Amino acid sequence: METEHSNMQKKHTFFAAAYRRLMEYTDGTVGKIFSLALILIIVLFALSFLVKESYATLRIETKARTFQDDGNYKEAERILARGVALYPDSVSMQVALARAYLEEAQYAPNKAEPRAIEKARILLLPVEDGERHESERYTLLGVSHRLKGQNKKALSYLEKAVIVDTENAEAFLNTGMILAAYDETKTAQALFEKAEGILTDNPRADKNTLASAHIEIARTIFLLANTSKKFEDENENMRAYLEKALGETENRALLSRAHYLLSTIYWRAYEFGADDSRDPGDLTRSFDHAKKTIETNQDNRLGYVAAGRALIAQRRDLDEADRYLLVARNMSPNEAIILFHRGEIAFQTKRYDKALERFKAAVGLLEDGKDRSLSRNDRASLLAEIFYRASLIHIANGKQDRAVASLREGLRYDPARIKRYIESKKELESVRTYVSAE
Repeated sequence: METEHSNMQKKHTFFAAAYRRLMEYTDGTVGKIFSLALILIIVLFALSFLVKESYATLRIETKARTFQDDGNYKEAERILARGVALYPDSVSMQVALARAYLEEAQYAPNKAEPRAIEKARILLLPVEDGERHESERYTLLGVSHRLKGQNKKALSYLEKAVIVDTENAEAFLNTGMILAAYDETKTAQALFEKAEGILTDNPRADKNTLASAHIEIARTIFLLANTSKKFEDENENMRAYLEKALGETENRALLSRAHYLLSTIYWRAYEFGADDSRDPGDLTRSFDHAKKTIETNQDNRLGYVAAGRALIAQRRDLDEADRYLLVARNMSPNEAIILFHRGEIAFQTKRYDKALERFKAAVGLLEDGKDRSLSRNDRASLLAEIFYRASLIHIANGKQDRAVASLREGLRYDPARIKRYIESKKELESVRTYVSAE
């Protein structure tokens, strides 16, 4: 590696020395002609060297990208680190290595280098004015802070990225992701659609970024479709965006995200369906996409949650459902959704005390702020769902007053959801008149 770099320096030294020697010993018209000829030769040699170096760096970056798309981040980082050592002045190589570190931190957090994000920042700083990769560097610095939950600083960098390049689709995407986490869903959706428009109009657009835009648009539509009517109207539209994403990318992490959302959409279609019109096939499709979520990225804990959730809804093989959920719990011990689903398993097997214990622990994680994986709206919806399930246990135990108290608690978090349950669920008939839905 050091030998190659040394050879490059020797070539530059040779050309410079040759030029100086010619200028010393040539004079007059002939000398000028020879000087011009030598200058031309030197320029051509320099250009060929630059082209060769540019091709070499592109080849290294392309090879590393293949490993990244396949989820082999360590090998991609090894290849790019060697490239940075070979071509220390290549900004594109430094940016590519920083991107590999950030993708590993985002998509394989349990296996990522402990200082992956910090290493990325070292490569990305300082950003020089007028630099060709300036906007991309600002974007990735924004990503590095978003992954750390430092959203204010992330937005500052992303704003700078857009000032430098108003067509930076990746910056719009990441800004939208942050706003979506703050439940600014409609604004986020507009940013995702803006990014999609920029990428669609560019025949050389990065396919992974376009696929990511389609995934995020589908996700925001899903978040906004919070009633059964809205969901029914948007169901086909959401799935169409995700099918586009599946056809656009070979990146396993993005494929995993798309399959997870499809799993969730099919599960929600079953949950939102009336009791007499539900399609059991939706749960089968939900489970199939959950398995594909895991197959494409074994580090995506949400795939294990989705698989367990689908099996619970099917009311079959609850032991297998629990095994999936335990894998997810080992990846992320402080997630309330995992405890909630394990509580559902205990409820279905009539282990009511265990179910209430798990529900209580899930509420504790949410109220203590230990679980930061959910947006404010998702947190409220989960809390309402937990109190609804708790009310069913109290009814089964003949404790009507506790059931009423649980439902009233659920009304505090998601009134629309609890009102819908009170009006439609047969299990709640015995307490319906006692619950104020004001």
